[in-house]
Amino acid sequence: MIQAAATWKDYVYLFRGDTYAKFDMPGNKAVSTTGSIQGEWAGLAGTTFERDIDATVEWIDFAADIRYTYFFKGDQCLKYYPAKDEVVRGPVSIAQAWPELAKVGFDRDLDAAVWTDKPPFLTGPTPSASTSSRATSTSATTA
Repeated sequence: MIQAAATWKDYVYLFRGDTYAKFDMPGNKAVSTTGSIQGEWAGLAGTTFERDIDATVEWIDFAADIRYTYFFKGDQCLKYYPAKDEVVRGPVSIAQAWPELAKVGFDRDLDAAVWTDKPPFLTGPTPSASTSSRATSTSATTA
């Protein structure tokens, strides 16, 4: 089962456990069948994000023309700069990094996040009865 997927340049990285598969989108082919997450994403070494990633989303800072990848796991997230293979921020709680998500019950166990030309769309756990009046999905902005 694929746990998460991330894009970087012309590639899609599919994550499962502590491994990834790299897929060349323009070539429509797998470039590598499996590899260690920390082997390709060296900045994740020594963090809890070396394995079992729940979700990722690409975040573009248009003003600075920089692309980041946010990784989500449990109630934690980190902001990653793939161009330099380094963690920019985190791990921190999702609620701390994305306070608006906490308000709608999306501060843990996210299943997916998708980038569009608008801020990311995130999915997560089904709200409990106590939060059933809240939205089950949200759009959020963060720095």
